[in-house]
Amino acid sequence: MKQAFLQNPNETETPKALLTRWKWKHFSCAAYLLPNGEFVMSDRQMALPMGQTRKKARIFLELHQLPSISIQVANRQVIVAYPLSSVAVYWQHLVKYNLIPPHFQFSINWHDLLTSLTDKNSKPLTFDVKPTKTTSETKFPPNNPTANPVVFKLENKVFLEVLTLPNSEYRIRMESGLSLIGLPINWLLQLPWCPRKLKKLEKQGFSGTTKQCKIQTQEGVQTVDTLSIKDWLIIWEFFACRGNSKAAAILRACAEENIPTRVEKMKLA
Repeated sequence: MKQAFLQNPNETETPKALLTRWKWKHFSCAAYLLPNGEFVMSDRQMALPMGQTRKKARIFLELHQLPSISIQVANRQVIVAYPLSSVAVYWQHLVKYNLIPPHFQFSINWHDLLTSLTDKNSKPLTFDVKPTKTTSETKFPPNNPTANPVVFKLENKVFLEVLTLPNSEYRIRMESGLSLIGLPINWLLQLPWCPRKLKKLEKQGFSGTTKQCKIQTQEGVQTVDTLSIKDWLIIWEFFACRGNSKAAAILRACAEENIPTRVEKMKLA
C-alpha cells in the first residue's frame, strides 16, 4: 500500500505548498515547502536534475509504492509530491545503476547528499531566503517585470524559449538555456567556485548579470532567473569549442537568423 506522508488524520484539507528551492553545498533543486516546514518534491522536480524523464520517475515511484502526499500548488491544482526520503530512494537507484548522465553529475559525493536527504539532523538548507512567491501571495516589485514566453524552432527538434520583456529586451531562463545543451542549472550555480572557467567567460564579455522575471507556468505565476541573449551566446560558444554538438548546432542556427528576428517573426505569425 502506498503510504501518505505527513498528513494529519484529523485534517481533511490538502496542505498548501510554496514553491522554493533546497540547497546542499553547490547542488540545488526546486521543491515545495509545506506549512510544517518539510520539503517535498514532484516527480518532475526529482527527475530533471538527474537527466531523467518525469515518466520514468513516476513509474519507479509507483512501482515501489513510496510514501507520497497530495498538495495544493499556487494555481490551486492538487498534485502528488514525495518526501525527501522517497527522493533519496529514487536517486540511490539511479546512482547504483549508473543511470545519471556523466555531465549531470559534477563532483558530487552522492553518499553524503543522499544521507542529507534522510538524516533529520542534516537537513538541506533553503536556497531562497523566502519561498518563491506567486501573484496570489504577493505583489511583485517593479524590478520583476512580466515576461511573455515565445517558443520557436531552431532546427530539427530543437526548440528555444525566449522571454520578451515590456521594454523589448529578450532574456532566456537559466534552465532553458542550459537544458538545450544537456546541462542542469547547477552548472551556473557552481560557476562562482570555478574561477578559471569564469575568467575565460568574462574575457569573452560574459556579465553573469541575472534578472528575475515573472511568467505564467502550469504551476501558477512564478519568478524565474534569466540571463541576457549575449551571455547565452557566450556560454553556448564556450561549450561548442569543447565539442558540445548541441551548442554548436544552436550557434549555427543563430548565425543563419538571430534570435530577436526569430522572436519578432513568431509575434507576427
